[in-house]
Amino acid sequence: MKSFRSKIRRHFYVVTYVVNIAMVPAFVLCLVTGIIMFPGLLELLHIRARKLPMETFAFIHDWSGLALGMGILFHLYLHWRAFWQFLRLKVFHLPPRSRAKRAANHAEVARQGS
Repeated sequence: MKSFRSKIRRHFYVVTYVVNIAMVPAFVLCLVTGIIMFPGLLELLHIRARKLPMETFAFIHDWSGLALGMGILFHLYLHWRAFWQFLRLKVFHLPPRSRAKRAANHAEVARQGS
């Protein structure tokens, strides 16, 4: 039985596409309900809040925010290597680590241990 990670790697671009597309409605729902629930906005637009189902908006806002957060975390999981490479290069200003250097370091450590 193949592991979860190997299945994701096999269909990486499809999984990434599905996750990204699934986050769009969650973002739109969270944004729209957040704008509606923003304090003072309804008074500014001369809309009476008691005419709107604010509990429903709060429910949709909370759950779409959770769905969006889970999508973001899964997106980071999919792009973990690129995320750390970006941090190394742009944030910490460290040189990139190539696979050849890592393999050479690993071989050197193995030789020293024997």
